[in-house]
Amino acid sequence: TGYRLLIKLYSCLSTDINGFLFIHALISQILLYRILKRFSASPFISLTIYMIVMFCPSIYILRQYLAMLVLFNSIPYIIDRKPLPFIICTVIGVSIHNVSVVFFPIYFLYGIKSNWKLILALVLIFVGLKVSFTAVHYYFGDAVFSGLYDTYLYTDKYEGSNYTESYIDLCILLAYVAIAWKHILGSEMDKLLFIAMCMGFSISFAGTSLPLVGRLALYYTFAMVLV
Repeated sequence: TGYRLLIKLYSCLSTDINGFLFIHALISQILLYRILKRFSASPFISLTIYMIVMFCPSIYILRQYLAMLVLFNSIPYIIDRKPLPFIICTVIGVSIHNVSVVFFPIYFLYGIKSNWKLILALVLIFVGLKVSFTAVHYYFGDAVFSGLYDTYLYTDKYEGSNYTESYIDLCILLAYVAIAWKHILGSEMDKLLFIAMCMGFSISFAGTSLPLVGRLALYYTFAMVLV
């Protein structure tokens, strides 16, 4: 709905697709600038990682990357425990790309004060996803989203993912923990990024062999731009 509204508003001015892509890119880069300026310890490195890993897919997966940028701009509301602004950002994200609702649990995970309870919760999520991911994947794709993703789920056009993406996510996560282990759960930002990378790895690993799982995990592994 939100993305259709954006297109409708632009269509009142012009029907030139290049103009719309320019407006889309402008919005995206403003949102990315806000993220890097506020949360990156080295914006140049973060931008380089974005260009290498994220930029090419962002050209043809317009809705998802716009939704991801909206959601990562909600980081201050997660850290400061402001549910209403976070929900507004989530609603905007979901209106752009339905699947972005997968990002919603991070608000509650970040709110866990005890470190051991947080680790336990992340482990249980990993185990739970590994056991039930196939059923959950097809249930949400079919029932919750009313068959919008049947083209992806029930055809041979899109091959299932392999372990490569999850191993890459795991390597980044392990390197992050090894370097920042003294602060990983003490610093507000490090804690949030740690949770995001754990969730991204859990989704990509548990969903191996299923189509588009890598894109689903991106809602969390986008954190690598800041990690």
